[in-house]
Amino acid sequence: MEQRYFGECFPAASHPLLTANLGHSPCSGGSLMNSHAEVNVPIFRLSLPQIIIIFLGFLIAATALFSLTFVLAPLSHSLRLSLSQASLVVTMSWVGGGLGGLGFGWLADRWGRRRGLLMALGLVAVSAILGSQASNGAILAIAWFLVGSGVNGENGASYALIAEGIAKRRRGVTGSTMAGLYFAGALVGVVMTGIVLVHFPSAWRDVLMLAGILVAIIWVFMWWVPESEVWQAKRKSGPRVRPEPASAMFRPPLLRVTIGGTALAIGGLLYLVPFLSLISSYLESVQRWSVTRTTTLLIVGFALGFCGYVLDGLVADRWGRVKGAWSFIAAAFVAGVAFWMGAPTILTVPAIFFTSGFFAHFGVWMSESYPPALKARGNNLTFMAGRVVGGGLGPVLATSLPWQLKTNLSVVLVGAAIISSGAVYVLKDVGKIRQTSRAAEL
Repeated sequence: MEQRYFGECFPAASHPLLTANLGHSPCSGGSLMNSHAEVNVPIFRLSLPQIIIIFLGFLIAATALFSLTFVLAPLSHSLRLSLSQASLVVTMSWVGGGLGGLGFGWLADRWGRRRGLLMALGLVAVSAILGSQASNGAILAIAWFLVGSGVNGENGASYALIAEGIAKRRRGVTGSTMAGLYFAGALVGVVMTGIVLVHFPSAWRDVLMLAGILVAIIWVFMWWVPESEVWQAKRKSGPRVRPEPASAMFRPPLLRVTIGGTALAIGGLLYLVPFLSLISSYLESVQRWSVTRTTTLLIVGFALGFCGYVLDGLVADRWGRVKGAWSFIAAAFVAGVAFWMGAPTILTVPAIFFTSGFFAHFGVWMSESYPPALKARGNNLTFMAGRVVGGGLGPVLATSLPWQLKTNLSVVLVGAAIISSGAVYVLKDVGKIRQTSRAAEL
């Protein structure tokens, strides 16, 4: 007996999570998530130029998101904000990413991946350009709330396209490389900001404007990316197929995916975002490093972070999603403890960026685990928790703990690694799923 899981068949005994309470034989006329009809899913492959365009969209969206972080000092002076008030604007971008991403996930599942990408990038471009003209902190916070919303929506639709348009044996490294573009986007933001501010020290508006214009340019090229044929097949399957309600994500067997994915998103972003947000302040204020020395170390850290994300994808493709995540989480735990115990900062900071790669193949892993009708929504739902808790509340938590900043960061790092390890344990049964259809491996 075989079972069809999201359009592909598996031996009935191969996965206990998928064999419970089915009540029908999926491969003989149904699916795990839908017993009304069988959907013949075509083999859909993106071309290399199309993948590059998706990658560039991901990179420039990250550049726009991070551009605000690099101009906080001149921005605070210009708008007469305290540094904590300016930091709250950054937090709003992560909160917006968490909440707004759900809406774009629904759009991408309902109207298509391509439309979701175009609408999300359009929102980022318009919001960044308008935000560059903000006259006060409240307007800027609203603008960057929308920027974060669009960036997260773009991420979810991109991961869904990659999961449906890349051969399974390459999805891990492709998705992890794409996630690593957050570091590349931060590097572009650092360079762009440096070039502008070195000539015009108070020109923070020009930095935000330039970020919005770059997103608008990528938006034009994104029209060359095709709609997912997997999504089209699901849509064209006719009224016989009942659309999957969002509530399916909170019922077995997807409940385990949702719980584990949410916890992993929280752990992954809680590990990285507070550290990324506060390490400059720690180095310059506590360690008394110069701005040049701090910037140099961050550039090295961003570069190693990108390498760690790519390596995580290679390991995940070679050893599997679960083993790949656990190997990097173990290294992340060690790096956090080393930072706590006072190991040389010049070694521990790059190591923390590098080992944050355990979160790299998360987007592809989630997109593989949800059915076509829920891919974008499932991805964005799990990312929402990570962005709100890890990205939005993480820096607040790291500055609110009762110890010194270094100890606070260390506690958050180690705690995030422990949370992530537990999340992977929850997901380990889902990770045992193996496609037996040869066509899915082509």
